[in-house]
Amino acid sequence: MVYAGASVLKRGRDISDPTWCSFEAHIKCCMDEIRRAPVKHEPVLAKLNELRKDAQGEGGVEEKALYHMFCFISYEVGPFADFVEKEMAPSEKKDTSPGPKAEEYLGVLTELRDEVDDDPADMEFIALDRAVAFISQTSGDFQAYLNEAGE
Repeated sequence: MVYAGASVLKRGRDISDPTWCSFEAHIKCCMDEIRRAPVKHEPVLAKLNELRKDAQGEGGVEEKALYHMFCFISYEVGPFADFVEKEMAPSEKKDTSPGPKAEEYLGVLTELRDEVDDDPADMEFIALDRAVAFISQTSGDFQAYLNEAGE
């Protein structure tokens, strides 16, 4: 089956042209566009804070990972906002290697993200996805934060 929807120009191609792509390829392309679409950082932070609050009192590594993720991102809100809104890659400021605690927490956050349905319009997925990506790119700084926090 070939997609033959409304005439829309996308990157110089008329996607109503039935030779352009299959319906499945069109849907994948649209989902990729939505996933990459910039969002404001405030709703992402609000969702991360909500996740942190929901985990309070549970104890264990998941609660700690969400707590420290939110604190670190709040501390680095400028670079995080640029990362979320402008897709600017963050740069590490501290010369620290990621240690086992940063890797453990990042693994927990990645698992939480993977548990959420891969729906690019779901704010929980978006928030966890952006947080994991940001911390992955600043894992040395995350470790330095954890060291200062006594973790």
